[in-house]
Amino acid sequence: QQYPAYFREQPTTRAHIQARLKPGELMVAYFQGRDSLYQLYLSAQSGKLLSKPWQQAQQCQLAYLKDFVRSPLLPKEKAQYERFGQCAYQWYQLLLGELEQWQAQSLIIIPHRELSDFPFEVLVTQPPPTHYEIFDFRHLSFLFLHIPLSYEYVPALLQGQQTSSPSALHYVGFAPDYSSFSQQTELASRSQLDELVYNQQEVERVYALFEKKKLAVQKFVAGRATKDTFLQYAPASRLLHLAMHSQEDTSSYGLLFADDREQGVLQLNEIYQLPLRAECALLSACNTGLGAYLPGEGLISLGRAFRLAGCRAVVTSLWNVDDQSSATISRAFFAYLEQGYNKAEALQRARMDYFLSQSVSIEKAAPYYWAQMVVYGATDAMPSHRKLLPGWPWLLLLLAAGGGIWLWRRRKNPYL
Repeated sequence: QQYPAYFREQPTTRAHIQARLKPGELMVAYFQGRDSLYQLYLSAQSGKLLSKPWQQAQQCQLAYLKDFVRSPLLPKEKAQYERFGQCAYQWYQLLLGELEQWQAQSLIIIPHRELSDFPFEVLVTQPPPTHYEIFDFRHLSFLFLHIPLSYEYVPALLQGQQTSSPSALHYVGFAPDYSSFSQQTELASRSQLDELVYNQQEVERVYALFEKKKLAVQKFVAGRATKDTFLQYAPASRLLHLAMHSQEDTSSYGLLFADDREQGVLQLNEIYQLPLRAECALLSACNTGLGAYLPGEGLISLGRAFRLAGCRAVVTSLWNVDDQSSATISRAFFAYLEQGYNKAEALQRARMDYFLSQSVSIEKAAPYYWAQMVVYGATDAMPSHRKLLPGWPWLLLLLAAGGGIWLWRRRKNPYL
């Protein structure tokens, strides 16, 4: 009763999944056994099941790749760059060796166990070059340059993707201020409780993008970005944008708003209970795609909680995001969504703009700065703006009143 969306997940069949796939889409689902890695390729017309060896040495290689892309510190020796390129190419062959045969236009990944926190975007599709004067990551043929990627937590969610609902608001953005919490450090990420430099600018620019088009938008920055404000406005928004710190400890995961440390944390169990209907939620905070992996359940993360609460798609992060690069990619993502690209294409293009930009240094072209964000869920393009509910200014007044009543009742009964 407390988590109805979670218990709506049902076992699915190949026929049901294929009925959901569009022409040109390819789904690859993985299952990691004791000694084998099973791969199920499915398109709308056909399918293929493969089994490949899975040994301890391969797990060590995967751990190396994860550590490499999650580090902002670049290796000092040429051999270390070469090892990464070769390893990323070998893993492309292992994980997606059949991809070219399918002539897919987009790729949906259903990861399992150790693959659940790995960005397939960093796989390399061609043997890395061996002759160069200065190593630049832009010499590598990364997978994301060739095809848009998205992910889903379990096949049942792919089967049960709900349709879009009319919303009173097109966009709501939140960017808290943490100046009273701690002092800024040199490397600003969104898990340390430092004052963020770019998060408010990130939300302001996305807000301005939609406001110019006379859409119903709201922004809450600095001290206005409180937990209660989020609980009031989030259920009525088509696009949610949270640029903030996350909380990660052994007991809980959460998002940290501008309230004090105790009252301002939106906990995982609270997210499950929210009546969300957003087309997409961008969680621009650290590690929102990470969490405990439970056998039979899969990955339990902040991103999955937003999916189960009703968001059709969630853009989530796989490590401590860099404040500046994540702000740049997030702004471009929303701009491409507004131009009509689907969510996987929008994130692909935003990532490419950053990665290929001449203004981005060799150091900042490392995967750490651009591969942190991945999209889960329904990737179709945004529906027409005409689907916004008519009379939205009056609806906002009702929303504020209704949200206040809901918060009062929730404090009386936390299980509402």
